[in-house]
Amino acid sequence: MIIRASGPGPAYACISRIGSEISNPRDPRNHMLLSDEQEQAYQQALRHVKANEIEQARDVLKTVFEWIKVEE
Repeated sequence: MIIRASGPGPAYACISRIGSEISNPRDPRNHMLLSDEQEQAYQQALRHVKANEIEQARDVLKTVFEWIKVEE
């Protein structure tokens, strides 16, 4: 499962989960130019993904990013 979020501007975040392995939130390819608000939402979404709460993670990201996509 992969959640991708982007905008406004160049902000981009990605959280991937394969089995119990979750992407490193500090991987620069998955975490670039986030505002403080986006960073907080990203960290909250990451906690939801770790708890396998994918819809909640998506909802949190929707509050601060313009585009969200969840890929199974």
